[in-house]
Amino acid sequence: MAPSIVGLPGAVSGVAAAAVEIPLRAKCVYLLLQDSEVVYVGASGSIYSRIAGHTRVTPGYPKEFSRAVVILCDGFDNLAIERVLIELLKPKYNLKVDPVTASDESEFARFLSSQNTEAERTGESLP
Repeated sequence: MAPSIVGLPGAVSGVAAAAVEIPLRAKCVYLLLQDSEVVYVGASGSIYSRIAGHTRVTPGYPKEFSRAVVILCDGFDNLAIERVLIELLKPKYNLKVDPVTASDESEFARFLSSQNTEAERTGESLP
């Protein structure tokens, strides 16, 4: 659902339909992509500063990405979801990987189930 934006001139009112509201402080998982390849998966409670940290040039650790996808995880263990996604996607910049536990898999399944339920409730389809 697009956020409500008050005061947009008529010429740009369509911008609201494409807008996505992301709270400054929210539990989330994020995917860094280079073109269509997921190159890094991370978790954060402060997405803006975390992604900004990835844009800094670190000698010996170039992390090239062209865009980020943010998955809000309010009410879920974002670290568990991160570990499962790293295991599934095997991004090239995730060098240190914690093993996925049965608890992680259960939390990931609960998260996916909630997304499917929300999509059914709103009539939207998942990508």
